[in-house]
Amino acid sequence: MGTRRIKKKLKKTKQSLAIEYYQLPFLRLHAEMEQQGCAVNRPHEIRSSFWNVVPPGTYSPDQGRELVMQYAERVESEMSRIVSARSIGYWLHAYRRVFPGAAGENKDPVTIGLVRAITEAAVFKYGQTAPCSGIAFSNEVPIERVLRGRLMDPGLKPIRQLLTSIPQLVLVDFGLNELIELYQLEKLGYEIWKCGATLRGMGKGVTLLVPGQDPWFGGEGSNELSDLLRSVDARAQAANVSATGTVFGDEAEEEGLVPLPTYNLEHEPASKYQSMFAKFGLDFPERGLDGSPPTTNFLWGTWPIRAYRTSHEPFASAFQELHQVSVDDILAATTALLIRAISVWNFHKGRIFHYWQRAYEGPLNKVKLFEELSALLPVCREILGIPDEVALDVVRGCEFMSLADNRKELNVLLAVQHPTLVPYGNDNVFVDYAWISRRLYSLYFKVELKDQNFKGDALERLVQASGFVLPRGGCTCPGVGKRQVDASFEVGDTLIIVECRAVGRSLGVERGDPAAVRFRTSKIEKALKDADEKAAWLARNPIGSNYDITKFRAILPIGVTPFVEFIPSLDKWYWIRSSLPRVLAPRELSELITTQTADLHNSWNLVPIEVQSK
Repeated sequence: MGTRRIKKKLKKTKQSLAIEYYQLPFLRLHAEMEQQGCAVNRPHEIRSSFWNVVPPGTYSPDQGRELVMQYAERVESEMSRIVSARSIGYWLHAYRRVFPGAAGENKDPVTIGLVRAITEAAVFKYGQTAPCSGIAFSNEVPIERVLRGRLMDPGLKPIRQLLTSIPQLVLVDFGLNELIELYQLEKLGYEIWKCGATLRGMGKGVTLLVPGQDPWFGGEGSNELSDLLRSVDARAQAANVSATGTVFGDEAEEEGLVPLPTYNLEHEPASKYQSMFAKFGLDFPERGLDGSPPTTNFLWGTWPIRAYRTSHEPFASAFQELHQVSVDDILAATTALLIRAISVWNFHKGRIFHYWQRAYEGPLNKVKLFEELSALLPVCREILGIPDEVALDVVRGCEFMSLADNRKELNVLLAVQHPTLVPYGNDNVFVDYAWISRRLYSLYFKVELKDQNFKGDALERLVQASGFVLPRGGCTCPGVGKRQVDASFEVGDTLIIVECRAVGRSLGVERGDPAAVRFRTSKIEKALKDADEKAAWLARNPIGSNYDITKFRAILPIGVTPFVEFIPSLDKWYWIRSSLPRVLAPRELSELITTQTADLHNSWNLVPIEVQSK
């Protein structure tokens, strides 16, 4: 891009949204990458170098798991080599300035998000906690070293002046090779994702195919198994459930909410949020520097943290005994960090853009930050519903959410346990908001509790909120017996009865451990068998002392769990109809009972109600 075009771009955007220091140089660097043939979504060469020495063929799940795990270890070792040469601050600064796009063959938004989670887990696990030479404050290094001199173009004088007058962190000695290295790291993250996806497939019966050529390795299953895997991948997991299987909140929640970011994986345009940005002094241009509608890397929405706390309260004592810290301290610290972020948006007009683009801030003085968070405790109590008499320690909660001394607990393959606070030297920290929801999802891993019936109760309450036809206390038929139905719904002339199962989702499921997969399969099959038995009982006894279902034509028995479940077979017994399983997540059930009325007449597994003689 020439000097005249640069000046034109700067003039056009200065009244709306200021260009950040790196944007124009990055545009040029990407053009140079393209000229050199460096495709960002071409597989990393480590894939061919590992698999071309493995004899081509088909390997059983047991044999395949061993090979894939060896490959994952090789890839992670390479990630460690790259990441450990720089600070976490450097990697955050550089990687969060790269648009979240596909890093491999799979371009699905969920995959893009998982690759990001994996890559950043490696950054947190292996990056230096001390400052490195890759980043520095703009008033501490010669401007010629920023982005390896790419700001010295005469047309970029306003940006140079800005960096001098308002010091900020900048990339030092960063050029084409460093940008390529950044994408190479992300490609390695994609390889880890591919390992995880292959392992999960093998846990469900897929074999490992090594063809001896591109694409070098992957899962191979029957047509039926492939269809089943595609089916579960196409169904979105709910955000209002933790790994324990405990559901919380819903879309109608109005109190106890906090702002929380997620990666903008669907690439929603910033114009969709223009009215909100305008309140903070921002006006997005119609077109960005590359000519496309501007987007932000992150989207901030609301999240029901009070409902999360309330639903998980039964875990509190066991959690504190295991970790020697109160869950309330952790949630108070998390709430304080998120409320503080909103206050920054209000007091520093235009600063909101950084949070929507980067979802982190820093480095911040740790002592000063903790003082600011402690001052927000009264607001946190109100949001979380914690009484004044309950002692809270924000510092203790922050320490738990910080990067642990023993970083081996960070699992790159599963991309869990991302820290919220990351040290930058002895006195400063970065605050990373991007993975707070993922951290809270897995917060109760390893917390053992004998009585977990409350999880089923919570799921039933969530499901029942959409309505209830049969008596909540159970259906009684004199001289015959009684049956308890967890939830029931009227959809036209069909009665839907629901059997709820709230079982936690273990790390074994995420790893594709066959035993863990079989365990979940047994749970959903038991739910369907119990639902079938109750449907048959009700069909034989349509009139009882406290119920009468004779107005219905048939009963559809289904199961509901907090998660989107893998269905083990295409056998009709598992399905309402093709592509719609008989075990649903709560949101899928809601869609079924509100939008699928006509289709239920042709559903599989309908149980006709027996006509009673007068």
